[in-house]
Amino acid sequence: MNLAFDNIIRIYVRPSLSGRLFPIGLVMFAYLLGPPIFGWYGIFLGPFVMVVVVQFFRYRLPFLLHPNN
Repeated sequence: MNLAFDNIIRIYVRPSLSGRLFPIGLVMFAYLLGPPIFGWYGIFLGPFVMVVVVQFFRYRLPFLLHPNN
């Protein structure tokens, strides 16, 4: 069961999220720069911080720059 679940995540979910929502180069830099910035936890925190920052710029920043629209 665990092997099937892992393969589903690896084949369908991860490429879908990484390829459509975020540029591949940005994901690569999140994985490469996470450990030097956050240490051992950067493997997980780098991509998480990247997702939070990209979503902020995508959805909240336009409202902060143009509050009347």
